[in-house]
Amino acid sequence: MTSVVYELARKLTINLVKLIIGRYMVKYGRGISAKALTELLFLTLYTDNERLLNTPRIRIPEGFRIRSKGLYLPINKLLRRLGAYDEGAVIRVGDKYYVKNPEEVFKEAYDELTKNGLRELAEYATRVIDVYGGYGEEELTRLSEDILKLTPMIKAVSFNMDLDVFIEAKKTLRRVLESGEYVDEVELYPDLFKEREGD
Repeated sequence: MTSVVYELARKLTINLVKLIIGRYMVKYGRGISAKALTELLFLTLYTDNERLLNTPRIRIPEGFRIRSKGLYLPINKLLRRLGAYDEGAVIRVGDKYYVKNPEEVFKEAYDELTKNGLRELAEYATRVIDVYGGYGEEELTRLSEDILKLTPMIKAVSFNMDLDVFIEAKKTLRRVLESGEYVDEVELYPDLFKEREGD
């Protein structure tokens, strides 16, 4: 897989979300919650068979953040920003998200991603839903925390940190520990300290 990280165009991002919701509804016969959608998007974008990738397969317009209850992604904000509600691509009822004609929507979204060179992403997203979609929200949260090695202490220290910043910080820290060199913490985690300036 290429190391280049692609920024998904608006339409392709909607298609990825539609693929996940459509496949989920076909497999499990219900709408998907914001939390489950967040976790399944994380597994799709950031993992390979439960191994954490150094960079996501692609980037979407909103970033994941680390919270006390696990990963957070502003799903509603993302879908509004993409115009998914305006064009009726996705329907929100309470905390659940739906698509009309889920089997047809899944196939169309899969084909659109494939036509735009993202067949591997479409295949992997489908596999993620088939394998993990039946998990409850707590099980999905535990899985993502295990993959990220998010202990309670690490979650507290990295609260509200952007996931990409967190992953980069982990890589940098690992290099420092392996080399034994001294690095000032402000230099090591500039994004973390920048967010906390003025506290």
